[in-house]
Amino acid sequence: MTKMTEITENVIAWMQPSVLVEDRPQLTNEEMELYISLRKKRTLRQKMLIQNRRDIYADRKKFFSKNIEQ
Repeated sequence: MTKMTEITENVIAWMQPSVLVEDRPQLTNEEMELYISLRKKRTLRQKMLIQNRRDIYADRKKFFSKNIEQ
């Protein structure tokens, strides 16, 4: 089991897209691993939300197209 490090201000600074790469603070190896794992989780969560939204709209489209034909 991996040890979770505390989310420091440096990691938070890296998570903000408005901060230029050159202006971001240096991260330790543990902080960089934490940053990468957080980005993967965020990306996965966003992909799941997008897929759920697509499924909802596809279901609505099927529902409304059936009702219009009748």
